[in-house]
Amino acid sequence: MSAVPGSGRLASGWSVVLGQELKDLWLAARGQALVLTFALLLSALTYLAAMNRELNLLDQRDTVNLVLQLTLGLGVVLALLFSADSLSGERERETLETLLLTPLTPREVAIGKLLASLTVWPVIMIVAVPYVFALRVGSALSIESIAAASAVGSILTVAFASFGMALSTVSDSNRLSLGVSLFAFVVLMAPTQLPLSGWLGDLMVSVNPVSAGSLSRQDRRQRPFVGR
Repeated sequence: MSAVPGSGRLASGWSVVLGQELKDLWLAARGQALVLTFALLLSALTYLAAMNRELNLLDQRDTVNLVLQLTLGLGVVLALLFSADSLSGERERETLETLLLTPLTPREVAIGKLLASLTVWPVIMIVAVPYVFALRVGSALSIESIAAASAVGSILTVAFASFGMALSTVSDSNRLSLGVSLFAFVVLMAPTQLPLSGWLGDLMVSVNPVSAGSLSRQDRRQRPFVGR
């Protein structure tokens, strides 16, 4: 079986970049602090939901919705910001030239950095899974909610991270790349939090990839991820 010319080098090249980026992200204090902060936030939310159960301030399903919405939003925005910082940050710190002087090609560097930024979503989702089951809405409903959130989050993470990487490639300023990425995320996320109604509201929800993907078919404006 003959090897495709250059295929082995491409695989080893991006894997080297990926491994280094994963070390910098998850073995450094930055990644660990993000996971710890998110876990503490979900712990506080779960505790408040348990304390207010008798008062019916939050339905269990509403709490699951909130947990998964926070997970989806945080996972996507972190992947977006990490990818937007990947190349423009190196360029601004004047380390990109040194990286490109290695035997790696620009494509290998971009692929490795993009894949590293995509690892944020599964890590964030894994942290959220125990909290969804802790809310005790039923194992079948919990599994269905987690599966739906995982599928939607994966699609959105790939899309937003790719967008951030594209911006980082063409931007000379790290602030510009991060600012445009964050602005695009806020613009697309806003319709999911606003009380839209009428044909215009339905159109905005349908064409927006964030709202259209995160809301269920049965009720697009009330209960994302879980049914009634």
